[in-house]
Amino acid sequence: MHTRHPKTLAGNLATFASFGCLKDLLEILYRILHGDRMEDAGDRRKEQHVRGQAMKRRRTDGEFEAAKDKKRQEEAQLARTALARYESDEAFRCL
Repeated sequence: MHTRHPKTLAGNLATFASFGCLKDLLEILYRILHGDRMEDAGDRRKEQHVRGQAMKRRRTDGEFEAAKDKKRQEEAQLARTALARYESDEAFRCL
């Protein structure tokens, strides 16, 4: 839809805000950038959660810090991707 009607999402921003579902807007923007691969990742996370329940253990401080660093790096990469898309795609700027 974004490729055919890039300003549709921007035109509906007030509707998103009135429903109080701005978190959904972020998911839509994520899917515009990455496609629907998000559903596949969700299924994997669900499977990992189920397996994790069977094998509960506490993370060590080193593992916790490594996970935090990895998450920060992933967030930074997503921000760089969004910024690059913003700079190169006129329609994306309208969102």
